[in-house]
Amino acid sequence: MKSVVVDLNDQYIKFIKALFPNARIIIDRFHIVQLVGRTLGNARISLMKKMNDCHCREYKILKAHWRLFYKDSADLEAARSVYLRGVNEYMTQQNALDLIVKNHPQFEKVYDAYQDVFNALKEKKGEAH
Repeated sequence: MKSVVVDLNDQYIKFIKALFPNARIIIDRFHIVQLVGRTLGNARISLMKKMNDCHCREYKILKAHWRLFYKDSADLEAARSVYLRGVNEYMTQQNALDLIVKNHPQFEKVYDAYQDVFNALKEKKGEAH
């Protein structure tokens, strides 16, 4: 057995190591994306809970436009302003995202890590074909 693809369950990994000590263990992409996505979501919710004003622009962006944070940063609209419902303003997707990450460095670290993992998996997938 050369390699085994598993999810992130530690018990599976221990079991496989015991049965196949020389096998390369590969964590499947789905579970990696799920883990980093859940981490980003938890960081977003945690940030919202720390905000005192649920009527501020930042809170509304985090609440109503949460999909922006999961979008590939290369695909964010940076030139065309759109009306952001909930925020009741026109701004670009990039401006909305920047408003959050520039004012919250801890969240920016989680967001950047999410984007790094997302892009690494996207590049690796492109190499496989």
